[in-house]
Parts: sequence; C-alpha cells; structure tokens
Amino acid sequence: ENMSKSPEKEVVQPKKKYPLDFGRLTLGSLRRYQAKFKLHGELKDRDELIEAISDHFFNTKVDCNKIIRKFLQIKKDERQDDSHYLRKSARNKEKLNRNQEARNEKYNIYVASKPKPTL
Repeated sequence: ENMSKSPEKEVVQPKKKYPLDFGRLTLGSLRRYQAKFKLHGELKDRDELIEAISDHFFNTKVDCNKIIRKFLQIKKDERQDDSHYLRKSARNKEKLNRNQEARNEKYNIYVASKPKPTL
C-alpha cells in the first residue's frame, strides 16, 4: 500500500460537535462574523476560524425575554409611528409618507371645522 498523502485538502473536523455547521459558510461570511463580533487571535486558517466562531456562537449568553420585548416594542412603534423605517423599501417609505400627509390633512380639516371657543 502507498501511504503517501493525496493532493486533496484534508478536512479537519471541529474538536467539539455543534448542532450547526459553520463550515458551510463562505470564507467571506466567516470573516464578516469575525469582524462583527471582534474575534481576535491567531485565526489564520479556515478550520481555526470555524472553531472560534462555533465556540463564540454556542457560548454566547442571550436574554430571550429582553430580545422578545425589544422586538415587540419595535413592531409596536412601527404601527404607531410611520417614521420608524425598519427594513422598508423606498416604495413603502413613499406610501407611508403619502398616508401620513393624508392623515395630517384630515386632521387639519377637522381642527379647522371645529367651532372656536368664545370668550
């Protein structure tokens, strides 16, 4: 038998088994994750980067209640205040502006039609 290494790249499995495979992400995606969460150290090759990202992702503590409250507050604000544009397209922004202008016009007509108090 020939024990020489094949020219194919050897795939190194992460030391710990995680339920999510970060190895399926592109190197660019892994680098963006690294930059976003400021993962530093000697992360020169892809496998070290995957291992560091996996460790970070699965060891990050999250306050679920806080996140849910924040999400619900954002959704409530969106319904109450059309100026809160969270991931809305330009067309939707224009539509919201027109709707706000129409509401303002109706309000101004309503205010103008009210009898003025007599002193």
